[in-house]
Amino acid sequence: MSKKNVFPSVFEYLDYRKYLQDWINAVPERSRGQLTRIAEHSRIHKTTLSQIFKGSKDLSLEQGHRVCEFLGLSSPETDQFILLVNLARAGTSGLKETFRKQIAAKRRDHQQLSTRVSKSRDLTSEERSIYYSHWIYSAVRNLSAIDQFQKPDVIAKHLGLDASVLNRVVEFLLKTGLCIQEREGIAPGPQMTHLGHDSPLVVRHHGNWRVKAMERHPMLKQETELAYTAPMTLSTEDALKIRALLADLVEQTDKIVGPSPSEKLYCMCLDWFEVK
Repeated sequence: MSKKNVFPSVFEYLDYRKYLQDWINAVPERSRGQLTRIAEHSRIHKTTLSQIFKGSKDLSLEQGHRVCEFLGLSSPETDQFILLVNLARAGTSGLKETFRKQIAAKRRDHQQLSTRVSKSRDLTSEERSIYYSHWIYSAVRNLSAIDQFQKPDVIAKHLGLDASVLNRVVEFLLKTGLCIQEREGIAPGPQMTHLGHDSPLVVRHHGNWRVKAMERHPMLKQETELAYTAPMTLSTEDALKIRALLADLVEQTDKIVGPSPSEKLYCMCLDWFEVK
């Protein structure tokens, strides 16, 4: 996956108008019509939004929060954006100074957190427990590698998730480095995950995705998807041969998936076990 230019960070701004303008201009080919989409999502008349950008009016706090939803901002980013709106709306120099101090403090906290999230560090036990608690976390991370699924609202619609749930998942993925903020939205980060066969989380990981597989079975597309369940009796020697074949299949799958362009999210659930 090629590296994309990063969206401007709200933590680098004191003027929310300048931040919004830079956010829109970050993707020149998509800038046309963005004001209209922001206005529609935020329930602001287009003329009023134009006046806000020109500086003759300010966003209300409610409008500012809806703008954050449209931009797909995380909870800390939303807090910072609302502080910028409060700064612009403040009517006295003393109140403005109060908001400037809060903005500066939030910026320092964000910088310290970014420093602590190492690209090569291992996830903590608590982070692994959260990540493997539900299939949603790995699904969102993998989907973010596909260009059309880098906006949280698009991911939420595709997976049928409530926006608040999706935002919580995205916030966790960004905090741990499993995803990063980029121009189009989010993308997989450099942080890697792996569970050893003896990890107590393996059973939960397998179970999460098998539950998802069962949900999908009634809607499988015969041309592109496959489900196969076949209880059978055979010799111990032949059972070992089939186990080896399946292991080869997994290895070959990894070799194909590695260089393959990210266009669709699929899941392989493979079981071979003795029935007892």
